[in-house]
Amino acid sequence: MATMSRPRAVFSAVKQGLSSRLHRSSADLPDDLLRRACRRLTSLALALAAVMALESVLSLVGHPILGFLREGARGPIGLSLLGVLASLVVAATLRLERIPPRTRLTGGLVFELGLCFGTGVYRHYQPYRPGEPVVGFSPNDLYVTLFAAIIPAPTWQTALAALGSVLSDRLALWLLSALHGQPVPALLPVAVPGLFAAALAILISRFIHDYGQAVREARQVGSYELVERLGAGGMGEVWRARHRLLVRPAAVKLIRPEALGDPAQAARSIQLFEREAQAAASLRCEHTIEVFDFGVAADGTFYYVMELLEGMDLELMVRQHGPLPPGRVARILVQVCRSLDEAHARGVVHRDIKPANIHVGVKGLSFDFVKVLDFGLVKNTAAEAQVSAEEAVAGTPGFLAPEAVRGQPVDARADLYALGCVAYYALVGELVFGGAPLAVALAHVEQPPPPPSARTAAAIPAPLEAVVLRCLEKDPAARFQTAAALAEALEATGCAALWSDADASAWWRTRLPPAGPPPGAPLETTLPPLDR
Repeated sequence: MATMSRPRAVFSAVKQGLSSRLHRSSADLPDDLLRRACRRLTSLALALAAVMALESVLSLVGHPILGFLREGARGPIGLSLLGVLASLVVAATLRLERIPPRTRLTGGLVFELGLCFGTGVYRHYQPYRPGEPVVGFSPNDLYVTLFAAIIPAPTWQTALAALGSVLSDRLALWLLSALHGQPVPALLPVAVPGLFAAALAILISRFIHDYGQAVREARQVGSYELVERLGAGGMGEVWRARHRLLVRPAAVKLIRPEALGDPAQAARSIQLFEREAQAAASLRCEHTIEVFDFGVAADGTFYYVMELLEGMDLELMVRQHGPLPPGRVARILVQVCRSLDEAHARGVVHRDIKPANIHVGVKGLSFDFVKVLDFGLVKNTAAEAQVSAEEAVAGTPGFLAPEAVRGQPVDARADLYALGCVAYYALVGELVFGGAPLAVALAHVEQPPPPPSARTAAAIPAPLEAVVLRCLEKDPAARFQTAAALAEALEATGCAALWSDADASAWWRTRLPPAGPPPGAPLETTLPPLDR
């Protein structure tokens, strides 16, 4: 038994080592760099298809371009057309987002081998005439350097592909010479230029791969690795990330010190940022964005890690697809109320409820699942902290409650006013009041809102319209006093029944890939505002 266990242990160790090496080779570079490489390789494949199509045409008139190194040489036109077809298929495959980018790039190396062998057959299809010199340089020597510069593959993969590609041209020469009964040329002299090209390709690949690894190391934030930047604003960035041990996808919001400018303003911004993380982390409602972690990175960057959402924010949804059906609006508002009800019960007022901070998407098998985002302007009413004049009017003009515009203290009812503005926007497709920010803010104080039904041809049930207009009362005492009371009123209208789970499922399934998106790649990722 002992003699048998040792070979098995050695085999197991070798197998595990190879598996680990292959895994590292597929995960050692950031995904966004790999996706860019896929786009560059797609462009190269299309360019090659165009060149080979031109070659097919020029071959018919006796002026081929791929065989220009041999006077009068021409290959079979069918091989050129096959190359065109193969290049187009490769270009189409490279655009399939459901295939991991590393897999697509590995397929690009296989394409390199096939391209170079086909080019060799094409160039040497006609036998050499007696006394004609055999040219050592080949177009394949150019191809291997191009592919090495485009595909950030591990060095050993690039070496195999480059050597195989430059030798395939010489192999085609050797095979076709033998088939034509011609003397077989010595391969080493004609292979020397190709070997130099392969060595250059390996050096290029090593440089690109090392650069990619350096980028990845620079993207380490706490226990998370930044994978792809999803958005950027005047003060911060949001990245798609994954936990280095759990491989859990997440979104990381961060502010870098150099982006904050004045030290006093930087301290204030960091304070707002930390308050957002702490407030969101204290809430447990399933309709509130979940915060996993927050802290300060080694370079002074403040960050917090939140769940990565699949779907889109309400502003984007209305902008792209128009006003929503009343039943759908009612279902969305009820879920927002559940998030706000918990926040208000904990003494937390959001103060920046708006469509961009309401995410609608897919969670597991639940469709039109709502998450409330961005608690960066929260005020903890339980803590009697003084706020500045700037804080008193914080928020977005189109969704400011009248008392906030006046600089008066705000409470949970200001969030309900803003939610009424959100409902108005979702039903009509326009803000309650339009114009310049100052004019909009004053209109919230002075002008009565026109009924939503007066600004749209769509039918809006009277009970739902009455709920929305009550939310928009100037006097906080005339509004719903709690989010729970607003949710009850919305459910009492019966409008939510007009948009069923089947309706939501059908709407989203037409916008999702057949098998769903690949892990860590959301359909659309909503980004919290970054310009504060």
